[in-house]
Amino acid sequence: MWEDLGLPNVPLTFYIPGNLKWSMSTMIHETVGHGIGRFGEEYTGDLGSSAPDKDDVEWGLRHQKKGWLMNLSGTDVPEEVPWAHLIGHPAYSYVGVYPGAGGYNTGIYKSERFTIMDDSTNYFYFAAWCRELLVKRIKEFAGEDFSFEEFVANDSDEGRPYK
Repeated sequence: MWEDLGLPNVPLTFYIPGNLKWSMSTMIHETVGHGIGRFGEEYTGDLGSSAPDKDDVEWGLRHQKKGWLMNLSGTDVPEEVPWAHLIGHPAYSYVGVYPGAGGYNTGIYKSERFTIMDDSTNYFYFAAWCRELLVKRIKEFAGEDFSFEEFVANDSDEGRPYK
């Protein structure tokens, strides 16, 4: 996701001996989340990071024009976030606009509170919006058309924390 480096992007994780769960969830976060889904981080800043500055916002918008970081939003207006069609949908009552993502405590928003892109040590769960984006991407690779109705009919929120 750092096109300015001029290098290929490779998701990277390590195996921690004796901690298989952490290693597995981190591999999924990095490989599926960043590598295939092209998702941004959904966690907040560890040191109380403030809102993103103008350069960070421009960087994010430039990447979203390429289809990257689509799991994040710079607005908290429900009708304007990329996952607006899921808000209020009967199958996804838990989808909304939640503050704190991209390493910032404010100014960047995500669709669900607790996901593998937020905390890969505790969750094996992708947000509904991320699952939709993953299915779209897989269908694109397969040369197939995406159908939202088919997605909803086959989707599962198995493993969603705090139901």
